[in-house]
Amino acid sequence: MNSKLKYIAVVMILMMVTAFVKAQTPTTQDCLGAIPVCGLIYEEDQTASGIGNYNEIPNTQSCPSHCMDGEKNSRWYIFTVVQSGYLRFEITPQTPTDDYDWSVFDLTNHSCEDIWSNTGEILVSCNAAGGPGYQGTTGVSSPNGGMVDCNGGGATAKWNCDLIVWEGQTYVLVVSDWTQTPGGYTLDFSASTATIFDDLPPFVEYVGGDLITACGTSEILVRFNENVKCSSVQAGDFTIEGPGGPYTVTSVFGENCDLGGFNEREYTLTIEPAIFQGGDFNLTLNLFSSISDACNNYAVATNFPFTINLDTPEAIAGEDISIAYGQSAVLQGDAINGSGQYSFYWEPAELLDDPNLQNPTTDNLTTNTAFTLLVSDQESACQGQDTMWVMVMGGPLGISVAASDEAVCSGARVDLIASTGGGSGTYQYVWSSSPPGLNSTIANPSVYPTENTWCKVAVTDGYSELVDSVFVVVYETPLADAGTDQIINEGTITTLDGSAFGGAPDYIFQWEPANWLEQNNIPNPTTLPLYEPTNFTLLITDANGCTSDPSQTTIFPSGAGLSAFPTASPSEVCVGEPSTIIANATGGGGTPYTYEWTSSPAGFTSDQPSFTINPSQTTRYDLTVTDQFGNEYNNHTIISVNPLPVINLSSNGTIIACVRDSVILDAGFDSDPPNTEYYWLKDSYVNRTFVAQTNGSIIDSQVHSVRVTHGTTGCVNTDSVVVFFEFSPCNIDIEEHPGDLKTAISIFPNPNEGSFTLLINEPISDVQCQILDARGALIYDEFLSGRLVVGFEKSIVLSGIVPGVYIVRFLNNQGSVSQRMIVR
Repeated sequence: MNSKLKYIAVVMILMMVTAFVKAQTPTTQDCLGAIPVCGLIYEEDQTASGIGNYNEIPNTQSCPSHCMDGEKNSRWYIFTVVQSGYLRFEITPQTPTDDYDWSVFDLTNHSCEDIWSNTGEILVSCNAAGGPGYQGTTGVSSPNGGMVDCNGGGATAKWNCDLIVWEGQTYVLVVSDWTQTPGGYTLDFSASTATIFDDLPPFVEYVGGDLITACGTSEILVRFNENVKCSSVQAGDFTIEGPGGPYTVTSVFGENCDLGGFNEREYTLTIEPAIFQGGDFNLTLNLFSSISDACNNYAVATNFPFTINLDTPEAIAGEDISIAYGQSAVLQGDAINGSGQYSFYWEPAELLDDPNLQNPTTDNLTTNTAFTLLVSDQESACQGQDTMWVMVMGGPLGISVAASDEAVCSGARVDLIASTGGGSGTYQYVWSSSPPGLNSTIANPSVYPTENTWCKVAVTDGYSELVDSVFVVVYETPLADAGTDQIINEGTITTLDGSAFGGAPDYIFQWEPANWLEQNNIPNPTTLPLYEPTNFTLLITDANGCTSDPSQTTIFPSGAGLSAFPTASPSEVCVGEPSTIIANATGGGGTPYTYEWTSSPAGFTSDQPSFTINPSQTTRYDLTVTDQFGNEYNNHTIISVNPLPVINLSSNGTIIACVRDSVILDAGFDSDPPNTEYYWLKDSYVNRTFVAQTNGSIIDSQVHSVRVTHGTTGCVNTDSVVVFFEFSPCNIDIEEHPGDLKTAISIFPNPNEGSFTLLINEPISDVQCQILDARGALIYDEFLSGRLVVGFEKSIVLSGIVPGVYIVRFLNNQGSVSQRMIVR
C-alpha cells in the first residue's frame, strides 16, 4: 500500500486550510461531530465524501505511532464504555475489493484536538493493511486472527487483536475509505464482550471544589461520568448552595462545545456572586433539566456535595443579648484565622450607629432582631459571617378575650379563650366573674353560667398587666306543661293539652312517642286509639334554641276488667336519683283498691298506690292489686339504674407529695365512653387530668374536686382529694417501718368483679378484714388469726355483689388502714 504516499500532497493542502475550517460546524466526518454509538450495528449505504471540516489525522503512517496516511472519505464514531471487556468490531464493505483503514483513540482524558499532536499517546489500535488479499472486511478480532494493535500499510494483517476497554473510558473510531469508492459498509460491534452503547443516565462524578484556592473565584468545574450533549446543558440546570450564597449560575462553557462539537464531558460554570468563603457546598442538578448523553439518556435530579478549602476568617458575632423593650445594645464582634487583618461590617446597617465598627451600638429596639457580622480578610479578600440575636424583653402586651358562645342557654358550657401576645412571652392569668363564680388561673377555662355574666381576666407578663372581659348572655329556659292525666274509654282517642311558658316565643313543640299521635309538633295533638295506659312526654324548644325539661302526662284507657298498669317516672335513673312509681289501677269493682308491692331483688314492700324510691340497682317492682270484691290483677314495672361514673383520685382521699413535685390527678379511665366530661370545679377546667403543683418553697394544702358526667348515661358523680405538699416526702432516706398495715397487705386485682386476693407483703399477725359498701354497711367480716408470713394469699369471692366503690378495712393492734376497691 505504499501507493498511498501519493495522497500526502492532498494532506498537506488540507493542513494549510486548517485555520479556515476550525471556525466551521463539525460534521460526522469530524471527531467533534462523531456519531454516538447507541447500537451494535451501523449500516452506511454510501461512503462519506472528503474529510469533513477538520483535518485530524496526520500522515505519519508508522506503527506504533500511527498507521494511516491521513483521512480518506472518513466517518467518526464515539462511545463510552458502560461495562468493561473486549472491544471487537468488523467493517464489511459492500464491495469486497474496497480498502478501509481505521483507528481507535482514547479520549477519556483528552480532546479531539489532541489527535493531531498526541497520536502516539492516545492511539490504542490502528489498521491500514491493503493490497491484494488484504482488502475487504477488517477490524478488531483476536478470534479472526488479530495479534497486534497496529498494522501499517501494505500486506500486514487485516485484523487487530482484541482491545481491552474499561468502564467509563471514552473512545472515538475513525473509518477511512482509502480506495474512495462510492459503496458503503457495515460496522458491527456485536462480537464485543464489553458494553459500549449507553442505556444509563449520565451523572455528575466530580465538582472541582479542590481547584478553587483563592477567594473571589467565580468559576467551578463540573465533570460528568460521560459526554453529554452540548445543546442540552443550560445554566438553569444547576443550583449551587453554600457559605456566602445564594449563588446563581450565569453561564456554562464546554471546550468541545466552544469548538463546535456536539458533546462534552467537562463544563465550567460561571456563578454570581464570586466565592469568598470556604466550607461545605452543594451542587444540585435541578429537577426537569434536559441534560442528556449522546444516546438520549436524561440525567436525573441529584445533589453533589463538595468542599472548598480557603483561608477563610471565622466571624464571631458574639452571644445573643437580651435587653428591655426600647433599649439599645452594644454588639461584640470578633474574628479568628485568616491573616489577622480584618474589616468588619454589620447588617442591618440602618439599626446601628456605625455598621463598620467591630462593636457598634444598636438603635433603641422594640422587636427581636438578628444582626449579621461580615468579616473580610484585608490580605486575601476572603470573608466569614456569623449571626446573633438581640432579644427584646417586655414591651407592648396584647390580649383579646373571646367566648366559644356569647349567648347560651342556662347551664350550657362556655369555653373562655384568652389570646395573648407580645410582652415577655411568659404569661400569668387570673379569671373572675360578675356575678361571682369563676375563679381560675389557666388561659382557657370553662364555665356553666345560669344568668348573664361578665367574665374578666387579668394577664401579666412580669412587666405589664392588662385586663379584658367578655359578656355572656344567658337565655331563660322555657317550661313545658303536658297537661293533666286523663282516663278515656279503651280503644278511643283523646286530645293532649300541652302549653309552654317562659323563654323566648315562638315555641317548637315535640311530643313522644310520636307513633301514637296523629301529629307530634303542635300544642294539642290527637292520639291514635289507645288500649293501655300511655305516657306522653312534651319537650319545648324556644326561639333561642333552648330546650325545656320534659313534662309528662298519662292517658288511661278504662275497661270492664280489673287492671293495673304500673309506671315508673323516670324509668331510667342514676344511682341516688329518685323515681316515682304509680300503680294506675282501673276497672274491676273500682275504688277502693288495695296494693301489695314486692321487688326483685327482694327487700322492698309497700301498700301505697304510688311512692318515690331511690334504687341502688336495676329493680323490678311487682304489683298485686285487689279490688273491693277480692279480684286480683298482677303486673310490674322496671326501673333501670345506671351506676355513677367511677372516680379514683386516691385510695383514702388524700395525697402527700413533695413541695417540688407535681401531682397528676386522673378523673377517668381509658374504658370511659366517648363524650364523658371531666370538670374540675375549683379551676373551671374541662379535662380528664389535672396537674396540681405549688411553688416548691412552702408547705401547701389544696382541695381539688371533679365532676364527671358519663358520656352514655349522663350520670354525674363527684369526688375530691386533698393534696398536701410537704418537705418530708422530699427526703428519700426515710426508713421504712415493717409491719405497717398500709404496705403489709395489698389487693389485686383492683378494679375487679367481686373476686380478689389479699397478698401479705410483710410479716404481720392477727388481722381483722372488713368490707363496707358505699353507704357504710358491713358486707364482709373475717379475722385472720396467727402470724401471716410474706407471700401468704387469701382469696375472697363476694357473691351477688353489685358494681360500685367499696372500702376494704384492715385492723390489728398496730392500728387500722382503709383501701378503696372498685367492683365493675
